[in-house]
This record gives sequence, structure tokens and C-alpha cells, in this order.
Amino acid sequence: MTTVTFDMLVKAIENSIMEEKGLCEEEVREIAQKVLDFFGFENTIIDNVLRPKERDLFYMLEGAGILKTQEEETKIPGGKAWRIHYWVLNMERIIELGKPKEEEDLEKKVSSIYEEMDDDVWKDHK
Repeated sequence: MTTVTFDMLVKAIENSIMEEKGLCEEEVREIAQKVLDFFGFENTIIDNVLRPKERDLFYMLEGAGILKTQEEETKIPGGKAWRIHYWVLNMERIIELGKPKEEEDLEKKVSSIYEEMDDDVWKDHK
């Protein structure tokens, strides 16, 4: 299981919503710390622990793909359905957004090399 570090989460927030939401670096760091305080060493938390202001923050992070939601339904006595909502760290997206800029640039350069090659090059190698 991959662990989300503070620095990874900060970078993911910077690369996703910082400019769009007009956040400064200190605000990004506060958001990352708040998220990690809720999740601790887990990847999932129950929605009931959040207050409305925190839930709004989580919805914002869900919009960036950093968090996602899950729902579980169970039957309670009397036959009624009871829904339990969870928040989940989207590990793949956090890792993707948290990559150092140099690594991201290298990936783009490598993929652009292949895109620039003529179709004739590929015909000879089949």
C-alpha cells in the first residue's frame, strides 16, 4: 500500500487547484495538513466525522480528483436502507499530480519523440 506523504499531497494540491482557487502556498500546506489529520494512516474515512466547512473542502478536492467518495448501503431493523458515505484518498491521482516537474517534463519529451516520428518508421519494425 502506497503512503501519501505531506509533500506529495502539497504538490498534488499545487498542481491541481492552487491557481484556480487563488490559494497561496501557506493555504495549500494547511489544506494538506488538515486532510492528513483526518486520514491519518488510513486511505478511507467516514463522512460523519466532517463538519460542513470541512466537507466543502473535501468536495473541492474531489473536484480535482484528489479525493473520491464511496457509499455503502445496509438494512436496519424495520427494513429501511441506511447509507454510509466514505471519503477515499485517490492514490493514483495524488501520485500523478505529485510528481516532480522534471519527471513530468521528461515523460512529455519521451512521448513527443514517438509522436513526431513518421509512420514509415513504424512500418519497417512490424
